[in-house]
Amino acid sequence: MKRPTDPRYDAVETYDDKLANWTRTELQLSRLHEEILTQREALMNYSLSYTRSQDSRILQETAERERARLRNEQFLQNIADTGELLEAEAAIPPSPRLTTLQNNYWAMVRSMVPLYEKSLEHHNRGSHSHRSSSAMVQKQSTSSHKGRSSKSSKKKTKKA
Repeated sequence: MKRPTDPRYDAVETYDDKLANWTRTELQLSRLHEEILTQREALMNYSLSYTRSQDSRILQETAERERARLRNEQFLQNIADTGELLEAEAAIPPSPRLTTLQNNYWAMVRSMVPLYEKSLEHHNRGSHSHRSSSAMVQKQSTSSHKGRSSKSSKKKTKKA
């Protein structure tokens, strides 16, 4: 198609091209504006939900701290009460029967210590000469005991 050579025609065509270009640009800007508003709304919703979750987390932590503080106070009170109870029980003198048993026990220990020491000396004198042979006997008896105990444990497990 041949263009007329009239300069007014070129001006109208140029104006129409510019108008179409501006309209396209305006539509693009409008679309971008809508996208920005959508993103802004999404970010604001996320920010709001994040703030709410942080607030609820802070409330939960505060409640947990308060429960822990109360539990610790109760533990400390229990410890103090137990200490007072133990001090009160320690202040009560032992029964005469217990005192008699303790005295008899320590008297028996004092009387048996010399006999025990003599038996140790006698045993040590005899074992110096037979030390190597007694070590072998101990090893043999230990291994035979192990064999017996494993057999008896197998029997016990079969019965169960």
